[in-house]
Amino acid sequence: MAKHGRFFPPEQAQKTPIGDAEYALHIDAKLAADYLCKHAEKRGVTRTEGKVNEVVCDKRGFVQKLTLHDGREIQGDFFIDCTGFRALLIEKTLGVGYHDWSNYLPCDRVITVSTEAPDKTAPYTRAIARDAGWTWQIPLQHRTCKGYVYSSKFAVTVCCAKVLMIYSRVPVGNRSLKVWESAPKTIAPASTIWTLMRCKLPWRNLLPQLIRLCRSCRRMMNFCESII
Repeated sequence: MAKHGRFFPPEQAQKTPIGDAEYALHIDAKLAADYLCKHAEKRGVTRTEGKVNEVVCDKRGFVQKLTLHDGREIQGDFFIDCTGFRALLIEKTLGVGYHDWSNYLPCDRVITVSTEAPDKTAPYTRAIARDAGWTWQIPLQHRTCKGYVYSSKFAVTVCCAKVLMIYSRVPVGNRSLKVWESAPKTIAPASTIWTLMRCKLPWRNLLPQLIRLCRSCRRMMNFCESII
């Protein structure tokens, strides 16, 4: 089906060779974020946009508030760290430990670039092995995301960027080119529990919020599946 540009959920083809097949959805992150933002604001959620400049903790070590670059302060009882590789709350502020996996996963750099969507979009992700890692291409409806995952021990960023540019057929200096640096690691399980326990809210008040968060994620998945 992929070669012919076709797709449908495998559960709709029970008692066939593809009935138990697995699949994944690639969603435009910006469009999804805009949709969720509007969806949440209509239901009373207050959105504050800004760059976190400082994380302030109280005497017990609990996260008390965030100070933004323009001086505004955001106070709360429950904080979720969504700062990506920077890990401003969970790592730089709370000092949560990580297990280093670089011995097993040597790739520690990622270069990404976005290009225009082709006239005919393929219903699959393409991965190509390279000398220092691999390149990937994810087709979306309005653009195509491409990247090069590689190990800094076997290649330099400049060379990998040139490979990605040639592969993506975009001019050197494209502004959408981004470089991400982070050693492969996973958060220590014990530290995860300790970080959650450092929330100021009692567990009996925190648990309903976590349940609602999980339900919201599940509704998002159902919504994505419904628009296929």
